[in-house]
Amino acid sequence: MGRKFSQKISLKWNLSTYHISPKAWNLLAKKTSPLFHWEWLAAFEQSGILNSNFKPAHLVLYRENQPIAIVPLYQKKDFLSEWAFGGMALKLMGKANLADDRLVGLIPYTPVPEYQFLLHPHEKKAPLVQIIHRNLEEFAKENNKTIHFQHLLSPSPLTEYFPFQNWVPENSFTYRWWNRNYRTFEDFLDFLPPKRRNKIRREIKACQHIEFISYRGREITPSLMKWMHQCYQANHWKHYRNLGDISLDFWFWLGERKPSFLHILVAKEKGEIVGMNLMVESSQGIYGRWWGCLKEIPFLHFNACYYWPIQYCIQKKLKFMDPGFQGYFKKWRGFEKMDIQSYIYVKDAHLRETLFFFIGFLASLSEDAPHKDE
Repeated sequence: MGRKFSQKISLKWNLSTYHISPKAWNLLAKKTSPLFHWEWLAAFEQSGILNSNFKPAHLVLYRENQPIAIVPLYQKKDFLSEWAFGGMALKLMGKANLADDRLVGLIPYTPVPEYQFLLHPHEKKAPLVQIIHRNLEEFAKENNKTIHFQHLLSPSPLTEYFPFQNWVPENSFTYRWWNRNYRTFEDFLDFLPPKRRNKIRREIKACQHIEFISYRGREITPSLMKWMHQCYQANHWKHYRNLGDISLDFWFWLGERKPSFLHILVAKEKGEIVGMNLMVESSQGIYGRWWGCLKEIPFLHFNACYYWPIQYCIQKKLKFMDPGFQGYFKKWRGFEKMDIQSYIYVKDAHLRETLFFFIGFLASLSEDAPHKDE
């Protein structure tokens, strides 16, 4: 399905990441995080994780048959593996049949505030975003579709040039650690209030007997991948009573195609693997992605997923460490609050107004909720 705007620019819906060459895609994604590179998104398709309820529908603008803009989108028929809105809001959207065949802008299975349009570096951004905006809303009206952008990177051309007047906003937040030019981990601790500083020191001391070993890129063997997958499944079973959607093939494929993305931290007790943390590393920072343990050890999670990566970022002079969504306790361990936005387009004006007030009400409850410092 395509549409032509002029002799130079045309539009096409691509129902697979594979319909666009890695070279052409990554030229547009060059300045984004690895989570928007062709290899990361293609791995979800290649490994069979995506299915009929969750499949690509990328909107692509071409100039003379060359991609100049990509809007990563997915057709979804459920709300699984999403972190936008509260549970009650999702139920309201479900009762209004907004779950059926939505177009969702997100990074699959990756809750980080990085969503953006991929634009050619030599093109003017504002006109491209205007074309995208006009055609997305026309498509939604003609096909009675809901469009849902989740966890936007800000600032970006999407937030700067996209008119969101008829879209329902969701203002929420997550936590991210920022490197304030710390020279050492002790510098970072000195930046914190005494209560938080002492808490972190106690938790690190509790894991002094644990040996942490990191592996990057080609150092990560198939055997380590298998151990990591076992830890991931153990963690998923503990929290959700299922083994999770991420397959071992996903990691094997990434390890072959783009090993530089991957960084695994292994935790050992008396020579035995007790936990592992798989991270994605960029030139700017680290994204914590999957973690799991084979033995319950107090504060092992905080050491493997927070304190060790923070020390690594300081050592390598990386700008940030993103631990993923959820977990108010991250605030007490040196992570800073980071505002994020999501937007949803609904054709029906009355339903749009209902969602607007309902989501705003849920946000006010979240802001007023008390939290325990623990």
